[in-house]
Amino acid sequence: MENKYYKPSAVNRKMREWFQDSKFGMFIHWGVYSVLGDGEWVMHNKKITVEEYERLPSLFNPTEYDPAKWVRIAKNAGMKYITITSKHHDGLLCTIPKSAIGTLWTAHHTEKMC
Repeated sequence: MENKYYKPSAVNRKMREWFQDSKFGMFIHWGVYSVLGDGEWVMHNKKITVEEYERLPSLFNPTEYDPAKWVRIAKNAGMKYITITSKHHDGLLCTIPKSAIGTLWTAHHTEKMC
């Protein structure tokens, strides 16, 4: 069904086609909820209060992660893309500078990853 209000640009249509043809990729959901060893729905699933959750950012200091390793794993498995969801309902945003991974994975339009 054609949407009469939204007309994707040629670039948008090309990227959609690329994504659909790529078929195999990695989605990484990463944020302060990782401190609890759980996913982004941890507040809901474990009935955590806002006050309790607000303590997590001070505990989230991801110094021992290796984004280059993430990329190598994905490439070695034949994946064509990585999507990192780094900002969730909690409003906190994780970023990895392009310089950290830019030469390892050529993405069509990725500036930052985390």
